Amino acid sequence: MIDIHLHSKISFDSEEEPQNYINRAVDLSVPAIGFSEHYDYDAYLDGEKDITLADLDSYSRSICDLRKTNPDIDILKGVEFGYRKEAVNHYQSLINEYDFDYVINSLHTLPDRGDCYHDRFFQNSTLHDSYESYLKGVLESVSANYDFQIVGHIGYVCRYRNGKNSKLIYSDFADIFDEILKNIIRRDKCLEINTSCGVSG
Repeated sequence: MIDIHLHSKISFDSEEEPQNYINRAVDLSVPAIGFSEHYDYDAYLDGEKDITLADLDSYSRSICDLRKTNPDIDILKGVEFGYRKEAVNHYQSLINEYDFDYVINSLHTLPDRGDCYHDRFFQNSTLHDSYESYLKGVLESVSANYDFQIVGHIGYVCRYRNGKNSKLIYSDFADIFDEILKNIIRRDKCLEINTSCGVSG
């Protein structure tokens, strides 16, 4: 098993040097490693213009350099796109321009709520309704008409919720979960295994 959802200092949510990930992977005799830097045009559309868009030209050059200096491990160049219906055409144009090895399609935000990371996502709504809105957004995202390969962390909505009854329970939203999974299968996409947040039975 290899990790292909890694963020380095190129993304807004990490300060790690890419080489440190590579060194650790080599120490563990891992044959490959994959970076998937953030390009969250969804958040950009919501007005967060300073931190959300990775410099893809610089990113591509850095991967090229890392491959030259680390010939004993396969280094994959992925990207994580934050889904928003209005961003799909922009994302497809980037896929056509850059030679990504894979694209992770993740839902972080909803137009009327913002990012799940922020408390305002859950304001004026029950936890159940907030989770339901998020999962309906995921369902929309897995049908998006652009060339992604991986559906990212569908449990993201509960990652920053602490306390009793904050888990995302499959049985509470079985119909939506089933439709999400059916669409992933039908479209021959991959579902990310992400252990930083989970869905319980």
